[in-house]
Amino acid sequence: MKHYRIRVIAQGRLYIETIEAQDIQEAFKILIKKATEGLVKIKEDVGFYQSKRVQITYEEVEDGDSGTGADEVRPGAQVGQESFNIAT
Repeated sequence: MKHYRIRVIAQGRLYIETIEAQDIQEAFKILIKKATEGLVKIKEDVGFYQSKRVQITYEEVEDGDSGTGADEVRPGAQVGQESFNIAT
C-alpha cells in the first residue's frame, strides 16, 4: 500500500487529504467516496482561491506524512540562483 497526499482546490476552497491505496486511481476513488459522504474537511474557506477553476495535485509520500506542510519549506532548501549580481 502507498500513501498519497492529495490537494484539491474546488469552489474556492482548499482540501488536503492523505489516503492509503494501491495506486493513484484507487486513491482518487477513495477521495471521491469520502467527499460524497461529507468526510473531507475544508482546510481554507472561500476567499483566497479562485472559485471557477478546479485544481488537483498529488504526491506519493513514504510514511503517510510528507513531513512538510503546504505552508512550510524545509531548512536549507534551495529556491533558486541569482541570474545576475550587481556590485555596489
